[in-house]
Amino acid sequence: MSDIFEEVEEEVRKDQMAELWRKYGLLVWIAGIAIIAAVAFNEWRGVQQARAEEAHMTQFEAALDLLEEGQYTAAQAALRELVDENTALSPLAAQYLAQADLEGAGDRAAAIAVLEAAASDGDTAFEQLALLKSVYLRSQTMTLTEMETALAPLIGQETQLAALAEELIAAGAYAEGDYERARREFNRLRFAAYAPPGLVQRATIALDTIPRVQAEPEATTDETEDPE
Repeated sequence: MSDIFEEVEEEVRKDQMAELWRKYGLLVWIAGIAIIAAVAFNEWRGVQQARAEEAHMTQFEAALDLLEEGQYTAAQAALRELVDENTALSPLAAQYLAQADLEGAGDRAAAIAVLEAAASDGDTAFEQLALLKSVYLRSQTMTLTEMETALAPLIGQETQLAALAEELIAAGAYAEGDYERARREFNRLRFAAYAPPGLVQRATIALDTIPRVQAEPEATTDETEDPE
């Protein structure tokens, strides 16, 4: 009897499976195809991305060769294309595009515009470097307050880029005649562990050059007694 019951249960299960397949078989088939297609697409995209990155790197290296040879117009065109494509190389390409604008065409405004666009949020090292360069190119026309506002994303990070930003601020204080602030900033940078050796040397030279601010003597009044 148990065998009969088992056979009946097996037939019932088969009927249930057949019914489920009639209802949902097409969906299962579609889902399987979708999974296979997604895997194939990811693999294809990975291959295409690797090829694109290789092509961008080849174009970037060719642009650097043109820049080194003094072919600024061709270098600008190649670098501009890389910048506009917004790839991983774009922030780095922007650095050299600004160099080509400045050296090749003498266009400081174009170089500043490229660097400011590349600076974006200032999250990566290349973006922070672009920010620092843009402020350096504008430093002669900026007030100390404007410079501090522009460099705010770098200040306090205790990195070499931050040290260079702080050096710009110290130089800005000196340019405005705030010798006390300038000496204080350069003296701090001279002992900063994150400051590169060249900056430390420049800070030492600056401290030997910047005049010391002498405290004004307090006014005194001579109290003399009238003779009797």
